[in-house]
Amino acid sequence: MDKVRISEVAQELGLETKDVLTRAKELELPAKAANSAITISDAEVLANYILTGEKPAKKATPAEKAPEKAEAIEQKTVEEAPKAETEKSAAAAKEKPLEK
Repeated sequence: MDKVRISEVAQELGLETKDVLTRAKELELPAKAANSAITISDAEVLANYILTGEKPAKKATPAEKAPEKAEAIEQKTVEEAPKAETEKSAAAAKEKPLEK
């Protein structure tokens, strides 16, 4: 994955490195110094933020994705439950001898 330095982003935008670094920290990018490297996609987000002043929509963290996954699993389990019950009752009927 290609990376660029904060100082390169600052030079491209014609800004002071410390200002770009401050903005990178506002976006919680992993940059601690002017020579810190960030991904090109992060650099694009940073440049757009500096030029427009609008923060990008936050990326979903794994903790935020988990409820959706849990909900899908729960829904699948609920759908499978009646099927499982009918299979159990069919198996029980086969095992039970007929009474005369």
